[in-house]
Amino acid sequence: MLPRISAALLFMILLLAGLQSIGKAQDNPRADSIEPDAEIQALIDRYIQTRAWTPEYYQHLIALRQVQLRKGVAPRPDRMARPALPAREGETQLIRQAAYYAKRGPSFDEDPNPRDENILVRDALTLITQELRIPEVRVIIALLPYIETSDDRLRKFIREDVLGGDGMDSAFERDKNDAKILALFAYLSLQSRMQKSQPWPVLQIAFWKAPTASLIHYVQTETRLGDRDKMDAILWAQHTVDDVLWKQKHPLGKPGDLQTAVDELDKLSRFDEWWVKLYVAEIVRRHKELGSPQILKRFRSDPNEFVSKAVDIPFEPSP
Repeated sequence: MLPRISAALLFMILLLAGLQSIGKAQDNPRADSIEPDAEIQALIDRYIQTRAWTPEYYQHLIALRQVQLRKGVAPRPDRMARPALPAREGETQLIRQAAYYAKRGPSFDEDPNPRDENILVRDALTLITQELRIPEVRVIIALLPYIETSDDRLRKFIREDVLGGDGMDSAFERDKNDAKILALFAYLSLQSRMQKSQPWPVLQIAFWKAPTASLIHYVQTETRLGDRDKMDAILWAQHTVDDVLWKQKHPLGKPGDLQTAVDELDKLSRFDEWWVKLYVAEIVRRHKELGSPQILKRFRSDPNEFVSKAVDIPFEPSP
């Protein structure tokens, strides 16, 4: 029997209604880099360099708030179109400009003991969005179009500072209620609603950071899959694999448990849905003992390049 709609899914459904306007603002972003806006960069710099809680500090914050509230040129109204919330062009622009400004500051990998002024620069996006109460989900969605930018500093800033790492070598899966995971799912759902192809870099990060949550997300949102028995089979297999992996971490494992998990993953690997295969590929990548030769061979020859590439990406968790 299918699970009831979770609180996370309900949150996402309500959230998507308010994200249509962000989608309009990012409909055709330049994927190479964010172009700096001299006026906004100067406003951000004055705000960051001004001592907090002073009258001048609040004056600069008000100026940034005015940028946030800017609206783009309103399109000609379409009487047949569904009602939509006002576009957030100003907010999206401010988020991107703040990210461009913040990337200049050294990361802790570059400078383990940064000076205070460098920390303020690096934290500019966080400081501004917190003061202006911009939800994290809107920050992430505004920046995800640049996840593969040719600007190396900006790309690293988005992956590390905004997303908290890409999860490629993370030893632990993120929970489905994690704010960053919800933002990734909201962005992917927004792309589907706009009838766009699923962006591979975002998919990859979602399945790296939270393979189980990603599988459940697609089970709950994939409208083309109308076979309830099939969905129940997917969820049962996922539950069985999770149960075996949990027992392996505790002194509760029994002979034959691993083979049970391998058998369930083998069944899932034969499904047509690419997101089911991506889940299997990530579990096998993380747990080599569950990767049968049949699964690996099947995936390496899969016509979906997402699947064929995923299974052979090395997994090197930090100690």
